[in-house]
Amino acid sequence: MEVCFQRVLNELAICSIRKEPVNPDLLTKELYEKYPKHLFKYKSFRGQGKRYTFDMLEKEYLWADLPSNFDDSSDSRIAVPVDSREQLIRWYNSHLAEIWFYSLKPVGMKGKKYGHTLQDYKDVQAKFIDEKGVVKKQKCIEAFSNMLVSMPKKEVLELRRLVKGNMIPDVHRLLAQEWESKSVEMVNSFRNNSHIACVTKDYKNRKMWEDYADKYKGIVIEFCLPRYEELSDEQKRMFLHLFPVSYRNPKRIPRISLMPLFEWEFQRKYWNREIELGDFWTKLYEQVLYKEKDYSAEKEWRFVDYSAENVIPFPFVKRIYAGYKISKQNLQKVKRICKQKGFELYLQKEDVTRRELIYVKCQL
Repeated sequence: MEVCFQRVLNELAICSIRKEPVNPDLLTKELYEKYPKHLFKYKSFRGQGKRYTFDMLEKEYLWADLPSNFDDSSDSRIAVPVDSREQLIRWYNSHLAEIWFYSLKPVGMKGKKYGHTLQDYKDVQAKFIDEKGVVKKQKCIEAFSNMLVSMPKKEVLELRRLVKGNMIPDVHRLLAQEWESKSVEMVNSFRNNSHIACVTKDYKNRKMWEDYADKYKGIVIEFCLPRYEELSDEQKRMFLHLFPVSYRNPKRIPRISLMPLFEWEFQRKYWNREIELGDFWTKLYEQVLYKEKDYSAEKEWRFVDYSAENVIPFPFVKRIYAGYKISKQNLQKVKRICKQKGFELYLQKEDVTRRELIYVKCQL
């Protein structure tokens, strides 16, 4: 992805976290010049799609759908590193002192607990626990007990129990399993709450006519983007959500570590403070802009998480291309709408001798 789009994506992610609208001035004329001047949308008249297709033509909008409704089940999946569990355990082991300190009652003692600071706990951890989490258990427990001699016996026993429990490998594995379960919930939540509208730079792609326009029975809508000077502030905000799709080998799609979310949760629980997640959300958004190389011919662009209402106002329809297998009934209605709205209409023809599709302008 070009640097300019990367910068916009980062700003979009930060605005999403803060629940603020993106600044329209971010869409400069130089950036807008990088957008395709013509975009296309393949549509079907099959089933419930018939009503929505006619509605989109008459009201001139794009429908933003949930990734979980896409035909490609791998689309917008979050690719995570294979060692995500090991990352989690390493982070947990490196923060045992803080977790012990803030876990013990009473919680939140403003820097000290029974006369000892958080640094005292860290010193014990540094002496008896290595970076891999290997612990000299008995010596570590004794060190904590000796450190907190002023602590009531009941609390000492609680500390010994807590420390011993936190240093059993099975506890680490259970923690990792619990977080992995949460990460799956997070991925599914992203796919069930993000709204994506897909368009393309190509209206002559046979595969897309077959897959997305019901085997030439549907239509393709052409949108002609206006000049930069004609855009309103709201339209500038809208276009700042539009990004090109990057096609890659599955193994080369960047993995996104879920550790920032894990750390964010612990920071809130034990430290009562937030950490910056802008970079994490930027990488999360990037995941919906990666597709496998098999789809590269689609030349796709996407509006990312634009509308919670599913509808993106898009009053830029220029012409309609009707598939050569479109039914007479649907074609007549398309003609009526084109005449009413002032759209051009082209009829697709199959030239069997030249093995190609041609498009002939229809007189309305």
